[in-house]
Amino acid sequence: MGSGSTLGQRFLELNGIHSSPAGQRMGAGAGKEEAPSWARALSSTTLGDILSSLPKKTILKLDENESLSSALRFLAEHRILSAPVTRGGESDIGFLDMLDIVGHLRTVSAPFSLVVGCILC
Repeated sequence: MGSGSTLGQRFLELNGIHSSPAGQRMGAGAGKEEAPSWARALSSTTLGDILSSLPKKTILKLDENESLSSALRFLAEHRILSAPVTRGGESDIGFLDMLDIVGHLRTVSAPFSLVVGCILC
């Protein structure tokens, strides 16, 4: 990507759509298509813009000292597949997802299907 170009601008370029900040056709532009509004939004919208328009949500977190069975129960109860892990509820130290859990259980247990069956009971 060129200096100063955003991902949204690069997307527009790759799709042959060229637009000025005001959405007007640019350059020789006689045969160039004007960017649709959703494509212009890729260049001009920040994540902060989106978050500020959404209702506030609680971030569900796990503590590093929780047991694996407690963490699995927590993820299942909240119908989520991953969560940040904190130290003492303060600083985030990582992110745990189901793939991490399954991978760990697979390396420490055999036969694996019996372990998963017991945890989900």
